[in-house]
Amino acid sequence: KVTRRLQSSSGIDNTTYLKMRVSKLNELERATILIDEIYIAKRVEYTGGEVQGLTADGEVASTLLCFMVKSPTSKYKDVVAIYPINKLTASKLNDCYKEVSALVRSVSLNIVAISVDNASVNRKFFTEYLCEGTLKTSIIDPVIKQPVFLIFDPVHDLKNLYNNFQARKFFNCPSFGQNLQDGCHANFQHVVELYNTEACMS
Repeated sequence: KVTRRLQSSSGIDNTTYLKMRVSKLNELERATILIDEIYIAKRVEYTGGEVQGLTADGEVASTLLCFMVKSPTSKYKDVVAIYPINKLTASKLNDCYKEVSALVRSVSLNIVAISVDNASVNRKFFTEYLCEGTLKTSIIDPVIKQPVFLIFDPVHDLKNLYNNFQARKFFNCPSFGQNLQDGCHANFQHVVELYNTEACMS
């Protein structure tokens, strides 16, 4: 279903579908880029009149590098590119990202964040290509001059935060700026009390 609307030669969306989908979004619903890789069996298949499983260089792919756009404020999401890759490097990831970001801008989506997992290739991509040597929490988009936030593995971050909060019962967050001199201190018992209070309501 997804690959039928992607160009087999480039791996990216042909924009017609995306333009139609994006036309229904408002300004606040545009968009976070999620990047992930899927490991696949190394094999070549002939299906639908096309040869599947080869990279742009003619090698047998072992990974699919996938790009998805996801709205931070609504349910909208779309896979916009799938690249067959034999060996993923930060340089190759950067080349693919440049193509996808150009595609996304061409359909009037604004990139507000880039989310990746904690793989070494992704860290190198952020540090060396987007942050020019020093890892930062955000960069300035060179086209629209707005900040783009760089996010590592948010699902596992939230899972680890919740599991530790539940196990230790207290969470002491240090101050990160002048306005939060005392940090914040959370007590899991408050969550339990809130649940018990709401459970008794009709």
